[in-house]
Amino acid sequence: MAERKRKRAAEEWERRKRDHRRRRREGQGKGEELLGKRQVGWAGDPVEALGEVVMGRVMELLDARSVARCTVVSRAWRGVAADDRLWAPKCAELMAGKAHIPRLTLIRTGSKLSTYSMAIMDGKRSRITKEDLCDHAWEYCFTIALLLTPGPLSSLSACPGGAVANSPPQFHSRSRVLLLLLHRCP
Repeated sequence: MAERKRKRAAEEWERRKRDHRRRRREGQGKGEELLGKRQVGWAGDPVEALGEVVMGRVMELLDARSVARCTVVSRAWRGVAADDRLWAPKCAELMAGKAHIPRLTLIRTGSKLSTYSMAIMDGKRSRITKEDLCDHAWEYCFTIALLLTPGPLSSLSACPGGAVANSPPQFHSRSRVLLLLLHRCP
């Protein structure tokens, strides 16, 4: 008895699959029956259906990570998601308030998407390079001995020319970070 029920259920399943395939071949799938004539212009890909301009406006509302993910969906999506007009405000937002802007991101020939990704990768570095130190004009010269010297900082001269030794040196926040990085890195 149970064997017959299973066999009947399997036959019913196969019949449904055949009917479904036949309707799909004839263009009468469930979606077409429900939507009627509205389904005629549907292209399947939102970029083809809505156009690049509308998809670009939609992607402007997304965060940078989501737009970067959109570049791998298809060629049409990559064309919209890799547009410089879309990435220029995202790059400006990322660079706003940065003390150090990587030199690679200042190259004008690169796309804004590559500029954004290089800036993100540069921000993930854990060590400072010689090029980073030489890129900037520093007001003072510092050594690691400055951190290791006991006593108040006012007794040391921070100027290379040997300015007044009794005046306290003026350190700005970037110099302190540099000192900490030099102190922590072997």
